[in-house]
Amino acid sequence: MKKILIISGNNHTFTSGADMYTSRIISILKKQGCSIDEYSFEINISNKDNNKEKKVRIISPNKTFNDCNGSKLKWLIKNIYNVVYRSRRQLDKLIKDYDLIIDASLLLVRSKKLLNSDKYLYIQHQNIDFFEMKRYGILTPIAFFLIRAAGFKNCFKMAKNIVFYDEKNKKYIEDKYKFKDHSKYFTIINSNLTRKTIEKNKKIKENVYKTNEFYNDINYIGRITKEQKRMNDVDKIFRRTNTKLDAYGFGTYASKLSNNPNINYHGKIEHKDVLSTNSHSKFSLLFSDYEGLSTSMVESICSLTPIIIRDSHHSAKFLVDNNKNGFLLKNKSSIREYAKIIDEINELPMEKLKELSDNCYKFAIENLLFETFEKKWIDVYHEMTK
Repeated sequence: MKKILIISGNNHTFTSGADMYTSRIISILKKQGCSIDEYSFEINISNKDNNKEKKVRIISPNKTFNDCNGSKLKWLIKNIYNVVYRSRRQLDKLIKDYDLIIDASLLLVRSKKLLNSDKYLYIQHQNIDFFEMKRYGILTPIAFFLIRAAGFKNCFKMAKNIVFYDEKNKKYIEDKYKFKDHSKYFTIINSNLTRKTIEKNKKIKENVYKTNEFYNDINYIGRITKEQKRMNDVDKIFRRTNTKLDAYGFGTYASKLSNNPNINYHGKIEHKDVLSTNSHSKFSLLFSDYEGLSTSMVESICSLTPIIIRDSHHSAKFLVDNNKNGFLLKNKSSIREYAKIIDEINELPMEKLKELSDNCYKFAIENLLFETFEKKWIDVYHEMTK
């Protein structure tokens, strides 16, 4: 029986993109007869959940639940210590106990010993130019200094074995860095939707077009924050449009968003309702400054709902597929220009919407099946442990 250690930020019971990815890997590798432990930076899995699932044993640099009910400064210092020092020492000692270590976290403070190990496999969960700090503009030198002082490593440059989202991301690294000898690089497109689910979504979408049961013009599903998601700009754009936005999620900007007359803010959405919400929307919007491979955009395409996405990360071009699956917005335009484009998109004839939906279906079947994701991970597992 092969022993696998999966490094995660939270753990597989959470519902963020990275955590759901971890949960899928655990399920796939369990079917291969593996024994799996999870190294989680957060102790936020209850004994009830752990006993119920009996999937993994949780190992953590934390000794107690990681919450900030007390002093925020104490919580911050504790987390920095765990990420930068304690976890690095613990992981270096754990290498010898496992046949494969899969790093599925967003926390990238790793030792050279781990990054250079034949057993270590890093999964891309971040925009590939994350370590170039482009989004900080004139503050880039300061950002570089801070990440180096904190011990962050450029895993795309230093990790011996990497799983990329898609070929565009892989090629970017091929052109930017010289691959290490005897390294292994894989491409696995992230999706959790089966062919059966996509076919079901197709029937739902066809009925929506037939009956014209669109509940939303454009929806947004995700965190309601200024940082990364740029919901402050979305707020400004939709104050200038004749188009309505239905927003689902929670975050620090939610109260301001709910005051916009052109935005219907619905609060938190259960994950089980996401596909249905997408199916009854004409478009899904993502305005982020940076992303990895957006789960919300993948789910939208698999719901046959075209996407509107900023050209702010490599996977945006891949998902839009030359505007066959939606529309790629320029990375930098004025609020007025964005508002005009949104209104023009919303006024497209039904025939064009159906064409985009058909393209989404073809793209999903060719690229986004869970069956393909599963098969590729099984192949990678065998390649890394042979």
